[in-house]
Formats: sequence, C-alpha cells, structure tokens
Amino acid sequence: LFDQKTGKRKTLGSKRERFGSAALSPDGNKVVTVRTDTEYKTRVVVLDLVSGNIVKEYPNPQNDFYSMPRWSYDGTRIAILKTTTEGKTITIIDSETENATDVFPVSLENFGHPLLVDEYLLFNSPVSGIDNIYALQLSTNKRFQVTASKYGAYNPFVTEDGKTIYYN
Repeated sequence: LFDQKTGKRKTLGSKRERFGSAALSPDGNKVVTVRTDTEYKTRVVVLDLVSGNIVKEYPNPQNDFYSMPRWSYDGTRIAILKTTTEGKTITIIDSETENATDVFPVSLENFGHPLLVDEYLLFNSPVSGIDNIYALQLSTNKRFQVTASKYGAYNPFVTEDGKTIYYN
C-alpha cells in the first residue's frame, strides 16, 4: 500500500503470505485480494487496511484460480474471474453472506476485468473476434456490446454519475 499524501509504504499481511490482484474497497478501509498459500490453495480474502489482518476469507473447496477482483461501487459485492480446469467464468460474491454466484456457465470465453456498476456487470471479452467491453444486465441476463474498438478495449471504469466510461 502506498500513501500518496505521506509518501509512505505499508505491507499488508505477514511476510509469509502471498497475495495478488488487490482492489481497494470504496470506503478505503479494506482490500480484497487473492491469497495463495504454500500448498497452492487459493482463497479470496479481505484485509483490514489499518491492521493488515485478514478479516474475511471466502470458501474455495474446488481450489479454483481467482483473479482480477473488484468491489461493486457500493461495497456489497465483489466481481472476480474464476478459472477452472474446464474454462472461465465471472463470479459475484456477496461480501457479507459469502454467497458466490457464477454469472456465466464455465466456458472457453476469455473474460477479463469484471466491474459491477449498479445492475450491470461490465467486462472485456473477445467473443466478437476483437476484444471489446460488454455489459450484462443482471436483472434480465441480457448482454450488450458497449464498445466497438478496432484494436480492442479493456479495463472498463465508469464514473460515479454513470455518464462516462474510461478504458484502454
């Protein structure tokens, strides 16, 4: 963790921990990350920013590989990529109840960078032949192509007012 105001760095967790793919919560108090232990067991965990301790650990009995976690804008859900031996999906985890729901059936579609914005899940995918950003309306399960980039579009970010999308 790097504090831009003070210029100080802080390491979360112990030196024996291995974390990757971290995302800061909207309230700035927690970090969701993927923890892999020395036996290569993978867990999605939430760390407290002040203490650096794990405050929540989500079950992963199948030992699926998780990556690219991101909090919903209201901090109640986490969208994350899940890779299994059969392929990929995007999973939404309720941060309080720990319920995890796969949004798509596991497939070979190369999903990336999921982002929850209100009732939409944004993500990038090469399903059209060129990587672009798509949105899934969660209430209807309808999928929309958001960008039509000639060379690919990745890493969506939507402003708080919902009027502008940034991507690379």
